[in-house]
Amino acid sequence: MFKKIIYIVYLLFFISCNKTNYAKGTHNQITIISSKEDRLYAYNDILNFFSKKINTPYDENIYEIKWIDSYNNKEFLNYKNLFFLSLDVPVDTTVDLINSKFKNKYENNIFLINDLYARNQTALIFNVEDSSDMKFKLDYYKDWILDSYNKNIDKNIYRNLFYSGYNLEIEKIIDYKFNIKALIQLDYKIIKNDSINNQFLWIGRGYPYRWVTFIKSSINSNEDLWLKYKELVNKYMKNVHIVDYYKNITYNDSVVVRFQGLYEEDFSDTGGPFFTKLVRLNNDDILFISGYVNNPGKNKYLLLKELEVLINNFKL
Repeated sequence: MFKKIIYIVYLLFFISCNKTNYAKGTHNQITIISSKEDRLYAYNDILNFFSKKINTPYDENIYEIKWIDSYNNKEFLNYKNLFFLSLDVPVDTTVDLINSKFKNKYENNIFLINDLYARNQTALIFNVEDSSDMKFKLDYYKDWILDSYNKNIDKNIYRNLFYSGYNLEIEKIIDYKFNIKALIQLDYKIIKNDSINNQFLWIGRGYPYRWVTFIKSSINSNEDLWLKYKELVNKYMKNVHIVDYYKNITYNDSVVVRFQGLYEEDFSDTGGPFFTKLVRLNNDDILFISGYVNNPGKNKYLLLKELEVLINNFKL
């Protein structure tokens, strides 16, 4: 008991310290801090809550879950995404006490604290009565919780993109051809460039391979956007084929459409996941900006997420 109390005092003291270091760990790891007693009641529901997957082509978890015993491991203090979970029943003497200090300070049971122990860190304080109340609150706050973690994941990915510098040459080409202000990492190379009609640009980096492509085209109002995209990919990238089976289309608003799915590549006899951001430039012209990942036999989600963050920060 004495050890637990000392540790809680240490935690609360650490909160008041000046945060100078950036949060550590894998970008998409969610670190669950709970007592051993609460974990027994919460484990399956928490895993189910963070169970979203993406086909790359095998099912890959979007979130990596790490459970921490609150008083035996201090490393979690510097992780990027913290989830302090406390159930009033059963009673324990670790996270219940920690969360009660937070609750008294912020006068709430469920809330977020940014940069709690390190910079670019998101911490969720989640106090509930019991396992039934936990299920209800997880469902009620689901969109808010996931959106908060996703924003922090994106922020940390973007912060790490340009540690080696910027490719000014490619940035100028993208601006000239498509009127896009884009920051591109230094190690990207031009794979193929339509310098005559300025309708296509293909850049990439390896290994693991990541490609970014830009395809500009006119389109009729009655054309199928997915079929149009496949047609253009076949025109400019002869070795790449979009697979219909895993296609996913999301309409964000009247200007932007998002494609997600798998592709196959002839030369390497492999493939992987891709996503495309479709932007309507005017009534007749559209721009497909795509990210492709190739990393056979290994995880691909964070690589794809890196491309998504890169492209979403382009200034159109």
